[in-house]
Amino acid sequence: MRGTQAPNTSFSWSSTILSGLDMPDAVTMYEKLSGQPAEAPAHELLDKLKGSPLAIKLFALMVSEGDKPMQLLSSWNEHGAKVLEIGGRHRLSSLEQSIRLSVFSPRINDTTRLVLVLIAMMPDGLSTSPPWLDGFQSALPNGTLVQPALRALRRAALLEENGDPSRWQMLPPIRQFCLQLADLASAAIPDLVQLHIEQVTKHWDYTSPASQAIILPEMANIRGLLLCGANLEPLPSCIGAASASYIYWAYWKGIDESAFLPSFLRLQIPTAQRADMYQKLGTVHQHWARLDSAEVSFDFALEVFIEAQDRLGQANTLQSIGELRVQRNQLDAAQTSFLRALELYVRVQSGSGEANTRYSIGALQLRQGRLIAAETSLTRALELYVESQSRLGEANTHKLIGDLHKCRGRLNAAEGSFTFALGLYSKIQDRLGEAMAYNSIGDIHEHRGQLDAAEASFACALELFVEVQDRCGEAYTHKSLGKLHLRRDKLSAAEASLTRALKLFIEVQDRVEEADTQLSIGELHLRRNQLDAAESTFACALEVYVETQNQWYIAECTLFQGQVHMRQQNLDGARTAFAQSLTFWNEMDELWGIAETHQALGDLYLCRNQLVEAEASLSLALNIYTTKVTSLEDEALTNRSFGELHLRRGHYEASERAFRRSLDLDIAANSRVGQGQSYRQLGGLFLKKKDLSAAESSYAKALRLFLEIEDYQATPCLLDLGKVWSLQGKIEEDDTGVVETLRAHWDVLESTLLSRDTKA
Repeated sequence: MRGTQAPNTSFSWSSTILSGLDMPDAVTMYEKLSGQPAEAPAHELLDKLKGSPLAIKLFALMVSEGDKPMQLLSSWNEHGAKVLEIGGRHRLSSLEQSIRLSVFSPRINDTTRLVLVLIAMMPDGLSTSPPWLDGFQSALPNGTLVQPALRALRRAALLEENGDPSRWQMLPPIRQFCLQLADLASAAIPDLVQLHIEQVTKHWDYTSPASQAIILPEMANIRGLLLCGANLEPLPSCIGAASASYIYWAYWKGIDESAFLPSFLRLQIPTAQRADMYQKLGTVHQHWARLDSAEVSFDFALEVFIEAQDRLGQANTLQSIGELRVQRNQLDAAQTSFLRALELYVRVQSGSGEANTRYSIGALQLRQGRLIAAETSLTRALELYVESQSRLGEANTHKLIGDLHKCRGRLNAAEGSFTFALGLYSKIQDRLGEAMAYNSIGDIHEHRGQLDAAEASFACALELFVEVQDRCGEAYTHKSLGKLHLRRDKLSAAEASLTRALKLFIEVQDRVEEADTQLSIGELHLRRNQLDAAESTFACALEVYVETQNQWYIAECTLFQGQVHMRQQNLDGARTAFAQSLTFWNEMDELWGIAETHQALGDLYLCRNQLVEAEASLSLALNIYTTKVTSLEDEALTNRSFGELHLRRGHYEASERAFRRSLDLDIAANSRVGQGQSYRQLGGLFLKKKDLSAAESSYAKALRLFLEIEDYQATPCLLDLGKVWSLQGKIEEDDTGVVETLRAHWDVLESTLLSRDTKA
């Protein structure tokens, strides 16, 4: 039963290739022989045995005789196949003896045994794809042919061919035994290591589909053989460059291999390779938010590159230092690093390097709200990426140009850029890029009020960010989901998402995104009418925005502060804040911000009964919303303000048209808080017109919505409804201001009002 020769030749066997048991059958066999249920340690060891019937039998018999599965698992991890034996030296009482008989069988000659040991050096076995199988053949001594050896090993049940594309693999017990025989292959191991060094160095571009097809299936083998090579004498050539290339592949796949590289940095490798390894190690530390470690690595790399007068290496490291400065919100220092890198790239005529730096400068300018400068930088970066045929660079730049369009309120152009970027990311299988594109597309859907589509995009993004273990992206998506929940009036869900986002941004030390999350939390406080908490949160966020010179967010945060002042009846403070915000929006030519601030100013003028000024501001805002920037909720808000303006002037029909227009927009935008506000203002209009039935119906609809979403406006709306009930004679006039009495009355009348509304 250890080989593939049929035990009876009097009839034809349909198959003589025996495969291992699957896990359910392995568990059944273990439980029947051991008389015990397979708990977690037993499951783990059964998984390591990979369905080997003899190994499972010995394991189960040892447990039945009193050995503990946890102890056997620990011994297996340390000693391998020799652990599983039940006394005696024959093949059925000792797993190691059984394997030894097969490995040293007369049918397995020395060259075949050499092939077996070399395959054991590779954790995932030998690939049959041409680059690897041909390379493996070249690593063998002259006269040793791989294919006859593979067939002999298969007949002895020491190897099996699995997968598509296929790989020659062995069961873990056999591999552990063969690794003890490494001395038999000592002459060929350096050539096998060199094969993997050459392949991972040659195929360094992780965005290339051709390179992905060659490298990704071999990641475990590359890692294992690089570690093996670090212990060889003499040291294989280019092992430093190969290890640096490997950790970049791992970084792209979301695997943290920062602990892998230091063992190579201790080796006697060429200076240029050492500096490159430090530069890549810094990038990995930066990705995993270990910013101090990243800075140490970058500084060391830059020092070595300067000493070696390697301008390209200096430029690459300065570019990385600039990105680190951005992450730490040291924007002036970041710009200095980028400009030094750009100068060096131009001097050495590196088009790809120049493209990367112009992209980074554009991203920095966009972060600072310098939209015109950002557009110039990104346009040039895109030209250079196209010239150098860098699809990853193209994708990243299209994504950032989409962000630029979004800041300008050009949603169709933004969506086009994001979708194009997503297609490029998918082609090169860049999961992180796909996640970022999905996030951006979700932002566009949310801005248009397409909330289901937005949530679906954010869900795709979050799944991908978690898959590649990108905490920055995960944090950003939780922040986006928090904002979406705010729009859907799910305040508890919004609080949970925003709190999670804030925690992650603090962990990765991204102060700007931390401030942006605080801005949304401040908006949540504002929705709950927690004005002191909102004011404090906005002040903290504004401090960061001023420190980082982020003009766009300064403008938005100042606008929110003005809205807090409005709620506090501090109209002078609100006027100052709105004026400051409008100045920033005008400097950036940011239409959405201009419109929103004019709408807020219109409400301020209404509070002061300055109706002419209110009409001018509201007209300007409404014109932008209807002709240049799509925002259903903001357009609805402006129509409500117009309805109030018409009501003040006694123009009831115009007022009702404006309120009903705002209601239609709020319904289209799925904004329940907006619908509640529109119904409440309609109730005020009908009350003014002495139409008590219509007023009662409108207030009831508003109250029902406010109660559903737990909005603070429920109480003032209930008081409005109390005035109507008093005029209708349903309650005493003295009860109109008693919330408890009104709520009890509402509980009694709600079903009647609902029934009446349904019939209507």
